[in-house]
This record gives sequence, C-alpha cells and structure tokens, in this order.
Amino acid sequence: MRVWQETYLVIGKFEEAYLYADSCLQLKSELMDFNGLNKNRNLPIDQFNVEVLFPAISATAGPMSLNNGLVDSMLYRSYVSTDLRKAIFFQENTYPLDSYGYKGSYDNGMANLFVGLTTSEVYLIKAEAAARTGKIDVALAVLNSLGEKRYEQHTYLAVMERNTEKLLSLILKERQKELVFRGRRWSDLKRLNLDPRFQKTLKREMHGMIYQLEPNSRKFAYRLPEIVVNNGKLPQNKR
Repeated sequence: MRVWQETYLVIGKFEEAYLYADSCLQLKSELMDFNGLNKNRNLPIDQFNVEVLFPAISATAGPMSLNNGLVDSMLYRSYVSTDLRKAIFFQENTYPLDSYGYKGSYDNGMANLFVGLTTSEVYLIKAEAAARTGKIDVALAVLNSLGEKRYEQHTYLAVMERNTEKLLSLILKERQKELVFRGRRWSDLKRLNLDPRFQKTLKREMHGMIYQLEPNSRKFAYRLPEIVVNNGKLPQNKR
C-alpha cells in the first residue's frame, strides 16, 4: 500500500497516486485531534495510535534523535501559535540556547525515527495528487480535513485557494510541516528539484562557515555499499 502511493508520487504518476491514496482512505481515514493530546508530555503522541497504518522505525536516529537533533529555525517559525504541532512536535533546548528539538515521534520513542505510514500522510498524498490532476475541490476538502485536527479549536481558517499552482505550494508546505522527522523530506527535495517552480538550495551556517547543497547536485546521491558495487558489478554513484 505504502510502496505504490509513494512510488507513484515520486515518479510523477499522480492519477495512480490519487487512486491508491483514495482507496486507502476508504478503508481507514481516522485522524487524531491534536486538541486531545497533552503537549506538556515528553513524548505526546502514543505508539500505535489511530493514524498508524504501518509501524516502522529506523535502526537508529543518530544525530536526528530527540537528544541530538536540531530543528531548522525557519521551519519552526512557520508554525503559527494556534498550530498545535508547534508545541506537540517540538521542545525548547537548554543547549544550544534558542534552539528546538523534535519530540513528536509516532513511535513514542527518543532514539529512533518513525518511518512508517499514517493516515495523515495519505491525506497529503491524496491532496497533492488531486491538486496536480485538477481535482481542486477534493484537494481542498482533504487538506482542510487534516488542518482542522491540527489547530486549536475554532481557530483553523480553511484554505480556499483555487489557483492550482498556489494551492499546490500550500499542500507541499503542509507536507513538510506534517511529516517532519519522518524520513520524507530527502526524497521530496529530490523529486521537487526536478520542477523549477519548487527547486530549493539548502544552506546551513556553522562556526562561520556556509555550506550549500544546490538543486540536483550529485551530492544528493548516496554512495552504494562497496559489497553491492563489487558483487553486482554496478557503477558507483558519482558524487
């Protein structure tokens, strides 16, 4: 189920992505209402909650774990104060000052990343695929159904945008905010970099040094394990 939805989304077969996402939500579409979560808990989201369709975790989170990972400051500021994810997903760090860590794991754990599939992700797949295939009413309905469960009661302003390009941009931004620390952003960056409208240069400054990753850079490709290269007689990815 997850393979087909994500594969079709990545390769740009949006009609197929829509059909699989729609079929999935016909079977299970329940969302958590974040108003019912305790934002003061160290790990506010329960394991195996009603949104989880396929539970899977990374072997280790390493530098992205709760104790180590730092949230991009621009991403953190993109959540408005009435967006409950701001308090449920993130916590203020004592070191470094003015930085934030991630505590919104759907595995309710600190050391691993949840990389499984949830209904919330399927909502966003359906919304994006609908927008890309001209189903504007469906895209708006799906996007707003998710948004209503993420904001403080009576504060969510329904998205009414009917311009396809602007609506798509809103959906992609929502995807980034909803699926943070899920292992989705890397593949999203690579697929969206193929479209000039959504290309993004990644920039980080550390100890006075600025590091950049340009769209479609060879550095997006991981090195293949040498045993795979040797046994399969495959060319190594160029970086």
